Parts: sequence; structure tokens; C-alpha cells
Amino acid sequence: MIIIVRITKKIYFSVSLLGEFYQIYGTEETTIQKDIHRYTATNVVITSPIEEFKALFESLEAEIQNKYPTYKIVPFKISQAIINGLEVRYLDDKNCSVNKALFNNYLDLFVLNGRTRGDTSYGYDKWKK
Repeated sequence: MIIIVRITKKIYFSVSLLGEFYQIYGTEETTIQKDIHRYTATNVVITSPIEEFKALFESLEAEIQNKYPTYKIVPFKISQAIINGLEVRYLDDKNCSVNKALFNNYLDLFVLNGRTRGDTSYGYDKWKK
């Protein structure tokens, strides 16, 4: 039996269609492949530019800011806030997160275990007027 273990680091971004907002986050994933079976787990969500994600995160953020200069990053801590009574058409949830309303539910799928690295308030200073 051959077992292959793969560790993957990914970076994601979304630009909202509902307002002038965007998000950036990374993930560290482990995949174990045994014969034809594959098991994947997201170990941690990266919430700000740190360590090996720093350069790419900052570069991606600069590109988004260049294309959408009035858009603001939604801090991870805010995106995970649940708003009672907030529903979106593509989910059956009665209480959705800000992230689900502005972007999609992909990030919520990753954070079920609650493990994050980085500053969950990253970008909050850009919201102050």
C-alpha cells in the first residue's frame, strides 16, 4: 500500500458584489492519499500577512487596492460575526455570518475547527475615519 501525504498552502480572495468590500485569507491543508482514497483537512486559516504568507498576501492586497481603490478589506473577526435573522438565498441558515452575506460560505467551511494564525483584526484600522 502506498501512502502519500501532501501539505498545501493556499491563498484566497473574494470581492463582494454587494458593496465595496474584499477579503483575503490563506489556508494550510493536509491531504493523505491511500491507494484511490483521498482525505483532506484544513488545519488552519491564515487571517493576515504573516510569515510565509506575508509577501503574497501583501502583493495580492496591493493589486486589489490598485483595481478597486475605494474598497475595504473586511477583517476576519468582523467577517465571522453572526447576525441573527440574516438570511441569504443560497443557504438555509436563519442566522448568517457577515462573510456569508458579502462573499460566500467557503471560509465558514474552513473555520469549523476555529484554528487561525495571524491577526484576526487585520484591516480594522482602515475602517476608522
